[in-house]
Amino acid sequence: MESNNPLLVMNKIYSGYGEVKVLKGVSVDIFDKSITCIFGPNGAGKSTLLKTIFGIVPVETGTILCNGKNITNLNPMTILEMGISFVPQGRCNFPNMTVLENLEMGGFTIKRGTIEREIDDVFAKFPILCQKRKDLAGNLSGGQQQILEMAMSLILKPKILLIDEPTLGLAPNLVNDVFETIINVNDQGTTVLIVEQNAKKVLEISDFAFVLDLGKNWMHGTAKEISENPKVKLHYLGL
Repeated sequence: MESNNPLLVMNKIYSGYGEVKVLKGVSVDIFDKSITCIFGPNGAGKSTLLKTIFGIVPVETGTILCNGKNITNLNPMTILEMGISFVPQGRCNFPNMTVLENLEMGGFTIKRGTIEREIDDVFAKFPILCQKRKDLAGNLSGGQQQILEMAMSLILKPKILLIDEPTLGLAPNLVNDVFETIINVNDQGTTVLIVEQNAKKVLEISDFAFVLDLGKNWMHGTAKEISENPKVKLHYLGL
């Protein structure tokens, strides 16, 4: 983390699906070049928060600012063009295409000559994807598929990367690989906002943390402060 200035600000956001309101006045500040994690019980609104930022779930009231610009309820393509990428839950968008073809799809808005350079850059950052570039994405391990998902989002060189439950369903031995990838992405200057069910692990790599419960802010602070909070230790860290 290098900056004390909020890059992304969610202010008293109410959003949801039709009559069902999931987020109920949530406020979040994301600092430039930081890793910020969000966790909480099932149904807390964590994934909805990311989808709301990305324009998938509409905001009823409240504002979302990015670099001081109001991005509330902009469509996902516009959000993407503004430098915010989203890695949703699940593995690999195109399992029947090769790793290389998936990366080309991730950079579908980039001109041909440029996309080739960007893919070379991705291969330099993620050697395992270079090794597997001719393999079908569906044949990769769960951890490799998740790394591919992140790489597809990074092709566009986003300022902010939203990641939803990257280790969900992964074998324990693959979890560290995914978290190491996230650290490397952040080290290269990308701001990361991550929703993650493994609170202990994600707090270890994060600068800041927000805990949601029933669609509302329950607790927030530095990752160190949150990890040392007795209530968090009891409910989320098993201590």
